[in-house]
Amino acid sequence: MYCPNIDDAEHTLFSCPRWYKEKQELQILLGGEVNTENLVEHMLSKAEAWETIKKYMGNIMRNKEEDERKQGM
Repeated sequence: MYCPNIDDAEHTLFSCPRWYKEKQELQILLGGEVNTENLVEHMLSKAEAWETIKKYMGNIMRNKEEDERKQGM
């Protein structure tokens, strides 16, 4: 929907320009870059990081589903 021909979780959570602001906010809260290589490390670093990442992913997926419903997908 946002990036034709690319619609997987990795792209959505780490690369999609649609979610750039949200990813920047996540990285500020965690104090560094978040990518597929260090996601688990961040998640296990402390309980607050786990909750922050969980919220980030949940919000993106919820908003994406809402956008898809609006588009009639």
